Amino acid sequence: MLTRWAPSARSGWGVKLCWAGVHVFCVGLLLLLESDLRRQTFKFSWYAGIYYVVFILTVVQYYYTAGSSPGYVIDVMQGNADFEANTKSALDGSNGNNPWLRRSASSSYQNSNGNINGGSSTSDNIPTISETTPLLPSSSEVVPTLAPPVPVSTPNICTGTLFSQPSFPTDSSSRCPYCRVFQPLRTKHCYDCDKCVLRFDHHCIWLGTCVGQYNHRRFWWYLFFETVLTFWTTILYGSAFSKNGGSNWLLHDSVVLANLLGLIACLLFLVTLLIFHTYLAVTDQTTYEKTRRRRINYLKTLPPNYNPFNKGCFKNTYSFCCTQDSTYPIYTIPSADDIEAARSRRSSCFGTSSTLS
Repeated sequence: MLTRWAPSARSGWGVKLCWAGVHVFCVGLLLLLESDLRRQTFKFSWYAGIYYVVFILTVVQYYYTAGSSPGYVIDVMQGNADFEANTKSALDGSNGNNPWLRRSASSSYQNSNGNINGGSSTSDNIPTISETTPLLPSSSEVVPTLAPPVPVSTPNICTGTLFSQPSFPTDSSSRCPYCRVFQPLRTKHCYDCDKCVLRFDHHCIWLGTCVGQYNHRRFWWYLFFETVLTFWTTILYGSAFSKNGGSNWLLHDSVVLANLLGLIACLLFLVTLLIFHTYLAVTDQTTYEKTRRRRINYLKTLPPNYNPFNKGCFKNTYSFCCTQDSTYPIYTIPSADDIEAARSRRSSCFGTSSTLS
């Protein structure tokens, strides 16, 4: 079993304290520079009250998200003894009639001489483990093959070109080479947390944890509150910049301008991130799948712009917003007939849906 050092265990609380310090500094400095906000605070006005409520909600949501589990496979397996068996059964049933799910680089590797390296005991024949694919078997689980896979070229309706459909044995029984747990579809090993995460999205350095199946919705709400707070704070700093700071007006305006520019940059980043994760929620995708599609075994052989997990924007949104945190759906790839039928329909900016109309 391979082991890796998990830096997040040491730096997690340091990042959280840094985040809190930045927010307290920005709001505290705003109280010193913005006389109207300070006056309304002492008068207990509704305007100042709502602003502080948004600030408190942002802080609570941040620590609530940072302290939540993204959905570690090891934790799910400990709480559900049948999880691995049920997932394997669903995947095997899906793979049996689905040539699209036959993934490369999992059970047979071709060397420089054109031979296929199977489950040999020699070190030269052990498959190289790729750190970018979420589904990989251990070397002992690789099944030897007698002949190299033959790619089949199929017309791509989306682009009018030919693309390759490699025919490989399925690898639904793969295990993580680091933590040795079973990896269902959409699972990836996080090298910062040193654990496999269900429906892995990304590792957030500001949260000090991963974003996955169980906390993606919480992460979206944190982005929402953080964006509202930053937007409101930017407006207040802009109001403070237009006021005379007295004899120290140059220092006053310089400090306000520096914070204002920083807040504008943060606001643009947060708005972009919020829109992007809203798009991911509506289309049932993850950041990892969106940015690494060509390197993920269960996606790279599918037609471009085809999303096998997309159930339609309404069902995707309902699933994202209303699914219980303790529930993990078993993801499978649709049948070849469903994929061909979906490819024949016109795709939209959200990609081709896996559901049939």
